[in-house]
Amino acid sequence: MEDGGQQMGRKRRDRRDSPDEAVTPPKVERKEVRTSSRVSITEAKAELQKAKASKWKWLAILIGLLMAAYGAFKAKLIGG
Repeated sequence: MEDGGQQMGRKRRDRRDSPDEAVTPPKVERKEVRTSSRVSITEAKAELQKAKASKWKWLAILIGLLMAAYGAFKAKLIGG
């Protein structure tokens, strides 16, 4: 089988002319970027948890007030 002078098989990337033409930044810089992004994600998650806790706190207070008002009404302390 003749395939036009090319070999069948896995495709390989073209090699760069010089090692200075790196596609990715140096290893240390990539680690710093990864670490900083993980820190920012962690901070965002912590902020979200604080917001959720605040929301639940106010919801619990509101439900407690409503239950107290209902109990007082049923005990005829309010409204005769």
